[in-house]
Amino acid sequence: MNTTTEQQTTYRDLLRSKLEQRCKSNAGYSLRAFARDLRLQASQLSRVLNGKQHLSIISATVIAETLFKNKRERDFFVGLVEFETSKKVEQKKRALEKLGTLESKVEFVNLQADVFNVISEWYHFAIMDLTFIAPKLTSAASIGSYLGISTIEAKLALERLERLGLLKREGRHWVKTHSKLVMPTSKGPNHALRHFHKQMINKAIKSIDEQPVEQRYVTGKTMSILREDLPKLQELVQDFFQNVTDLIGQHSQRGQDSNALYQLNVQLFDLKDPKGGTRYENSQSTVN
Repeated sequence: MNTTTEQQTTYRDLLRSKLEQRCKSNAGYSLRAFARDLRLQASQLSRVLNGKQHLSIISATVIAETLFKNKRERDFFVGLVEFETSKKVEQKKRALEKLGTLESKVEFVNLQADVFNVISEWYHFAIMDLTFIAPKLTSAASIGSYLGISTIEAKLALERLERLGLLKREGRHWVKTHSKLVMPTSKGPNHALRHFHKQMINKAIKSIDEQPVEQRYVTGKTMSILREDLPKLQELVQDFFQNVTDLIGQHSQRGQDSNALYQLNVQLFDLKDPKGGTRYENSQSTVN
């Protein structure tokens, strides 16, 4: 296990993750409610999450019992607190050895939680592009209100994006540090990206009922193709996205702020039902 703790999961990461999970399952859940459930003062929990105060080992043990059903996960959480709060080299070494024995046995520790959440939760990308919208939204409350998420979700997302170097503060405003971000594709299933796309497709479905026609454009084309042409079709879609990127980039080059935040989805997929297609092929093979 690397001793550079900034590159590893910290106990604060795990607290933020649990808070975010509860906010998702209960829209009315708050930092104050989380503090109550952890038997802490809200101000104390806020200082802990902001890195201004450490948990004590006693508090960490109580909190671990509340948050984690698995004993290894409880021990790992307490171990992270021990590592960060130990002042003597020997104590840190023992805590590190303890974490090393637990690391491979604890599911959540091997995830880069911040990166996973940025990819999977739709509002992270939306928040980054909100930095181009006039008037500028500066607070978690205003960003949450704009996107229809809770203030605490917006606050945690802002902190995560800042930790990852994707947002930075300039005066009162947030600034996106990279003009273009591309998520790498992989041959195997990417559960985070799947989750992201499902969320955006669901939002597109809602827009059909909730947004006036003049504020949306939903269209599609059903077509028969040669399967060998699929790579060429994918290239055409990529070229289209590049043209869109070039168009919106012209505004920023002229010093113009955007005044709306839109999502562009393109879905190209096989309409053949995997089960139905198999049934059809099997029935064809029985014909003499």
